[in-house]
Amino acid sequence: MAKILIVDDVSTNRELLVTLLGYGGHRLIEASDGAEALDITRAERPDLVIADILMPTMDGYEFVRRLRQDADVARTPVIYYTANYHMAEAKRLAKAAGVHYLLVKPVDPQVVLSTVEAALGTAESAPLAPPPEVPEAFDREHLRLVTDTLSQKVNELEVANQRLGRLIEVGQQLGSEKDPIRLLVGFCHAARELIGARHAAIGVLDGTGETWRYFFTAGIDAETSARLGAPPVSQGIFAGLLRGRRPLRGENLNGKAAAASFLGAPVSSPTRPYGILYLGDRLGLEAFTEQDEQLVATLAAQIAIAYENAQRLDEIQRHAADLEIEVAERKRAEEAVRRLNVELERKNVDLQNVVKELEGFSYSVAHDLRAPLRAVIGYAAATLEDYGDRLDEEGRHYLDTIRDSAKDMGQLIDDLLNFSRLGRQQMAPAEVDVAGLARGVCEDLRRAEPGRVLRFEVGALPSAWGDRAMVRQVLVNLLSNAVKFTRPREQAVISVGGSDGDGENTYFVRDNGVGFDIKYVDKLFGVFQRLHAAGEFEGTGIGLSIVRRIVHRHGGRVWAEGAVGRGATFYFTIPEEKTHGNRS
Repeated sequence: MAKILIVDDVSTNRELLVTLLGYGGHRLIEASDGAEALDITRAERPDLVIADILMPTMDGYEFVRRLRQDADVARTPVIYYTANYHMAEAKRLAKAAGVHYLLVKPVDPQVVLSTVEAALGTAESAPLAPPPEVPEAFDREHLRLVTDTLSQKVNELEVANQRLGRLIEVGQQLGSEKDPIRLLVGFCHAARELIGARHAAIGVLDGTGETWRYFFTAGIDAETSARLGAPPVSQGIFAGLLRGRRPLRGENLNGKAAAASFLGAPVSSPTRPYGILYLGDRLGLEAFTEQDEQLVATLAAQIAIAYENAQRLDEIQRHAADLEIEVAERKRAEEAVRRLNVELERKNVDLQNVVKELEGFSYSVAHDLRAPLRAVIGYAAATLEDYGDRLDEEGRHYLDTIRDSAKDMGQLIDDLLNFSRLGRQQMAPAEVDVAGLARGVCEDLRRAEPGRVLRFEVGALPSAWGDRAMVRQVLVNLLSNAVKFTRPREQAVISVGGSDGDGENTYFVRDNGVGFDIKYVDKLFGVFQRLHAAGEFEGTGIGLSIVRRIVHRHGGRVWAEGAVGRGATFYFTIPEEKTHGNRS
């Protein structure tokens, strides 16, 4: 196998040849420029040198010229491997320097292998001859070719700099554009101008990824663009761009010899595809170049970033607008609530004043009625006492009725006075032994009804925080009602129980009395509301109203359950907290 020296300033080019020729068993040596290659050639005496032409420090022509001047290595065969654009001059200079093989990048690997084999075979079979002499014109041709090549490179560099400047300018101009439509239209025209294409198109997908949200063209008149419409997303070049997520370029579109060349790139971010950028028919050239492809890829990346930023800004602006509307609505609602609170506060003050006036009026009326009622009762009693023997039985019945009715009215007035006092009475909150109060009230009621069989059952009751006198009044009214409405029973069974939890204490009074129709339960706690006739059960209809007012002043609730003939249960609650205050 042969010893081959590969000379190229681009490491990837060297690696390609090393890999390719290494499979043939050759020994490969590498150099990065002509000067290094000359030293290695003198030291290693390779069988073949494959050299690039344009290299720093010493190019391929100078390397061969000096190689031929050294008698020890002058006969070493050389293959030029280059992308030089002046092929005719390059071939003439190569032949003048004794280089008979020339490979132009990019080249098929099989061509490389056959050329190397030919060069090595020629060297082995050729008779030993003096080293080739380099003509005097070689230096002039070499200088001219290098100068032309450098000039061409300078021109290419100037074009690249112009493109780069325009690319930066486009990025600055469109990077500040916030409207997605103007942004895409601007990039479409800029891409066509920068690359030098006859027409261009840019498309952005909708949220489903199946249709275009936007599709714009440049270099095509409006009538033709409208007639053609947007191409399908799932077919042709555009589908390939979206699937492959990399640039594509080619010639003879649709297989027609006169058809335009094309170049396209996906517009995508690292996380999602947005659409495509497409260019058709390269002006001045038969096809788009690798440099065009790189520029289009850069443009597409810029478009993706700018479009993503525009989309985010649009979302932020919409969200900000929604927030402004929400804030405005909230302010309007807060203002409405404030006005409503002011109105409610005013009405509450008015209501409190009305209630106070009514309470004062009730107290005044009740107080003023007591004196004439006492007179009626007194005169009726005196009349019976002094003139009873002169009256017949019907007359005495009339006087008894007057006296009893006046007493009932007096009781009603006393209840009204008690009810009105509850609104003005100050509470003295303290810990109340509810069980002890209940047992005391039960004993008082038992003594007041000596002829009845009353069974009171007082369970374990939690202590309450409230006004002791008011809590006792609640128990008196509820237990008195239980005693009254169990009168038809041979044995009255009255239970008092309670429990704590959920921030409040719950108490109940249950009896086995006559009960009530549950559909009238809402009337039970109203003032002067009665569910039984006065002839059946005595009372003024205020007792349960007093219970409700006291419980509400403690911050609690009151309700009842029952059925006709099956007794009744009355519940009330008192909060556990010591901050329920003094409510009216």
